[in-house]
Amino acid sequence: MSHDEVKKMFHNIKLPMYNLLISQLSRLAEEPYAYKYKNLIMKYRVVFQVQIAAKLDQLETKVDENGREYSEAQGKRKTAVADVRVYSKGKGRITINGEEFDEFFPLITDRQVVITPFNLLRMNLFFDVEANVRGGLSGIWMSEKGSSPQFPTNPKTSQAGAIRLGIARALQPFVGATTAEILRRAGLLTQDPRKKERKKPGQWKARKKFTWKKKIGRASCSRKG
Repeated sequence: MSHDEVKKMFHNIKLPMYNLLISQLSRLAEEPYAYKYKNLIMKYRVVFQVQIAAKLDQLETKVDENGREYSEAQGKRKTAVADVRVYSKGKGRITINGEEFDEFFPLITDRQVVITPFNLLRMNLFFDVEANVRGGLSGIWMSEKGSSPQFPTNPKTSQAGAIRLGIARALQPFVGATTAEILRRAGLLTQDPRKKERKKPGQWKARKKFTWKKKIGRASCSRKG
């Protein structure tokens, strides 16, 4: 059922609400007792699948000089930007900025974030990935005493998130509309809009306040009195 047909049923329904209706009915179709209302649900769900297929038609695969088919996409997270190229018929090799995957991300948590799309689809050994990532490294900040700088424990988290988004988007032309819907429902095709909150004046950081010492406060008040 098209958007115009739904408008006649629900007066002046807007396109975002229509898309929300389609997505909710698609999830409803997976419930155990959805077969009782299958005819009603499928009227809307077919249109939703067509919309996903139309988006995938805009994504094209290319062939390099060696005859390997690949797809390109870009992912972002905070200030990190990753240009990702996914090759089909690979062996699961991942290189980032010319370095091996394990060398670029020494922490296991970052590696798990990057390969989340492959783990979800169980396609770890079917593709090769080449990524160029820039930005996103957390800067240093001063300690409370203002003497020694402190380095973040994991400065590459946003880079891992950007690469994951790029991989998930680049996989779409290879896997088709049905599998791409799995990635979308897992939230892997949507950019995370969260960013670090800025530091406030008169505070150590965005939320952390200066330590108020009670004894000093009383002494200053008594002197003034």
